[in-house]
Amino acid sequence: MRSRREFQLCSMTTLYIAAKMGEPYLMDAKTMSILSRGMHTIEEITQMEIDILCSLRWKVNCPSPCQIVNHVLELLPASAGPAAERIYSHSHFQIELSAGDYAFVSLHRSTIAIAAVLNSLGGVEPDDDFPLRDRTLFVQSIAHEFNLNLESPLLEAVRERLLESFEQSSGYQLKQTFLPCGSNRSEGKVDCCRKSVEKSPGCVAKEAALSLGFEV
Repeated sequence: MRSRREFQLCSMTTLYIAAKMGEPYLMDAKTMSILSRGMHTIEEITQMEIDILCSLRWKVNCPSPCQIVNHVLELLPASAGPAAERIYSHSHFQIELSAGDYAFVSLHRSTIAIAAVLNSLGGVEPDDDFPLRDRTLFVQSIAHEFNLNLESPLLEAVRERLLESFEQSSGYQLKQTFLPCGSNRSEGKVDCCRKSVEKSPGCVAKEAALSLGFEV
């Protein structure tokens, strides 16, 4: 059992780590020691910081889905022209919608981000001045950079749910004119996706799967 003092040290240190990542003010261990009114020394705080970071494998500042979307859309070719602005706007709107959807709680941020981008790209009108060949190359570059299977049943399910949320929230249907959503789903693929979800020990992952239309 950890003592109350150890819990306080852990709490102070996690606050210290969070402040170093998100605050513009440069905070050091000495400042935290002063804030603890001398209860915890600089050495104790520094050692606890190392212990926490090692336990988390330094995974303390993961990119958000919005940041991943921005990174992906940097690959957009110049030929996207005016369509690029709509792709950005529609992608970010879907990311905002996903933040309040319990079905996405356990999913990888990159899956949500890629699904939003593909939906936005699929919603580009055929008469827009964005050559079909360039759109295809863009999709191929996404698949290559992220080592991603674009026909994954999970990705397709996420795309479908985002499209439904988009329509419900905006009253506008983002019709898929280039990348049809869900056209490649099959029972075999769904079974494969279900098995991968069942391996998760947490009920959150299973609830997410049910919300996305997979039985568990």
